[in-house]
Amino acid sequence: MRSSWFPVNAVLARVLIPLFLRWKISANQVTVLSLLAGIAGGLCLVRGTTAGMFCGVAGFLLANLLDECDGSVARATGTSSGFGSWLDTLIGCKVHAIFFFCLGIGLSRATGQQGWFLVGGLAALGVIASTVIYVLTQRVVRGREAWIHPDPPRSSSPGWFEFIKGMLRTDFSVIVLAAAIAGRLHWILWGGLVGPFLFWIPADLWMALQMKRSDSL
Repeated sequence: MRSSWFPVNAVLARVLIPLFLRWKISANQVTVLSLLAGIAGGLCLVRGTTAGMFCGVAGFLLANLLDECDGSVARATGTSSGFGSWLDTLIGCKVHAIFFFCLGIGLSRATGQQGWFLVGGLAALGVIASTVIYVLTQRVVRGREAWIHPDPPRSSSPGWFEFIKGMLRTDFSVIVLAAAIAGRLHWILWGGLVGPFLFWIPADLWMALQMKRSDSL
């Protein structure tokens, strides 16, 4: 199965990764740069202007691009670690939560409708909740290993839930860019509100159940 319909980040990462290696920028430093890009994007989004929205989306895209790079840098330098995996997981959660929360503020200012602030806040909480549930389900299935490394090894033959989840995660930044160009960022906010509860959390629970069944066989 292909890992992405729009492998933009993967293509751009091939350009950036050699630069990080040449400049001796560590994988954890790349992860922190991802957080800084996400924060900068959030600060732009809250302005609520057209320029602010596009700059905010650009910051979010950069954060996702850097997230695509850090794992490859770690593997190339032999510095993969449990700490790096946890840092990547937690910062990824923060970047997405910041994006939805700040997008809600920006849309509230742009439209004068305070309801968007509530939608953005709930979407951010959904991101945090789905991350917490993911980590807890991994802890139940994989025991102490999950505390050391929250992400399990990728399956060579992923199921449909895992496949769709990977596709959505990889292509989400492209979907956000398309929505910004079309002037439909509010669709992204609604998706962020319902997505964790209708898809991400059920998908994590289902995949954990499948892992538990395969371990018991």
